[in-house]
Amino acid sequence: MACATCYGQSDSPLASGMNWGILTMIIVVYSVLFSIIGFFIFVARKAAAVAAAETEAANAEAQSAEKFHNDEICSKNF
Repeated sequence: MACATCYGQSDSPLASGMNWGILTMIIVVYSVLFSIIGFFIFVARKAAAVAAAETEAANAEAQSAEKFHNDEICSKNF
């Protein structure tokens, strides 16, 4: 004697429960997978933002040092 799923009664409560169980497992697996992917995207964007800020700060510091150096040279010439 086979169960309702194996026998072919797809409208039975056992088949419906199995379908909901499969759907639940798919939802859980994909939500965990997308959460992990989202975390790595967040980390990559954060790292890029920090690198851009450091580059911008270094450029601003270099321009400030260059201006100071130029001002010092001009003051010595006069």
